[in-house]
Amino acid sequence: MQVDIELEKQINKAQDQKKLMELALSKSGGERALAQHEKADALLLRRLAGHGDKYVRYFVAKNTNADITTLKELARDREVIVREAARLNLIFKHQDSLRLK
Repeated sequence: MQVDIELEKQINKAQDQKKLMELALSKSGGERALAQHEKADALLLRRLAGHGDKYVRYFVAKNTNADITTLKELARDREVIVREAARLNLIFKHQDSLRLK
């Protein structure tokens, strides 16, 4: 399923979380665009982590804004691509935290 280009442009222009969610839910495929969005916060990503579409969960697992709790949950997902993306993101977050110390 491809994301509507116009919808993706609107999502990219959105500044607040409420508007992002409204846009994402307005059309089919919007959740995938939101899950990848750099401005999606941890709370929105947590909500999307339970989505029925494995690609939405995959994009959440790859998103650097996803919190550790969400990533740990996705690291146990039934789909291999979701599990592996979450595990890689957890590794990167752990490495970043070590660099900050």
